[in-house]
Amino acid sequence: MRKIAFYCDICDAEKRSVNRWWLVFINDKGLQMCEWDDAKAKRKGAKHLCGVEHLYKMVGQYVDGGAKVVPLKTVANIELLRYSEGAQG
Repeated sequence: MRKIAFYCDICDAEKRSVNRWWLVFINDKGLQMCEWDDAKAKRKGAKHLCGVEHLYKMVGQYVDGGAKVVPLKTVANIELLRYSEGAQG
C-alpha cells in the first residue's frame, strides 16, 4: 500500500507521526475545525495545518474575509469564539 504524504497549507511542512496537526473544512456552514484524523484528512477540500499557531492563522485569515467561524473544538482550554459577518469584537 502506498503511503500518502500530507503537507501544511500554511508552511508546507510534512506531516510526521509525532506532530499534533489540525484539519479545517470550509463549506456553506462556515469554517469547521478538528484535530487530525487520517480519514478526514483525505477528504476533498481539507486544509492541513501543522499546529495550533497555523490553525489560528487560517481562522484569522478567514475571519478577516468577513465570514463566519463555527467552532467544533476547545483548544488549550480556550473556547474558540463564534464569529459572524458584521460582528464587532
